[in-house]
Amino acid sequence: MAKHKLLVAAGYLLVLCTLIITLTHYYYAFSVGFFTATNFLDDPPKYHGEIKSTMGPYGGSFDGGFFLIYNKEPIKIMYDQEYTPPRYGEVLVHGKLHREGYIEAIGVHNYDYYYLFYILSLIAGIIVIVLFLKEWKMTWRGFKNA
Repeated sequence: MAKHKLLVAAGYLLVLCTLIITLTHYYYAFSVGFFTATNFLDDPPKYHGEIKSTMGPYGGSFDGGFFLIYNKEPIKIMYDQEYTPPRYGEVLVHGKLHREGYIEAIGVHNYDYYYLFYILSLIAGIIVIVLFLKEWKMTWRGFKNA
């Protein structure tokens, strides 16, 4: 029984160490110079001339570019090349920020998610679990052959 308590205590200690390391990483990674498009929308002149990336859903086109939706706010993207918007998914824009509140796109990439693959993966995962539990019976000490 002492061995069991030692393993449980080691597991709790491992989870606690993982939590502390993860929170420390996020604190230092996102506290120093972390940029979001909200910062740019709140104060465009502050970020004038900087080159940054932002991502969000496609929000429609206009002559000479398109809109990117970021936290329900449209950002005007100036992009003079031929562009096909994503059918499902989001747009990543890498570009130069301007004091007028728009982004001059240097590069654009579509993250077009094909949701049928996610649905098929979910169905396949459920089938694997059902077949596994038919073959193996769960007990207090682990699994045994059914």
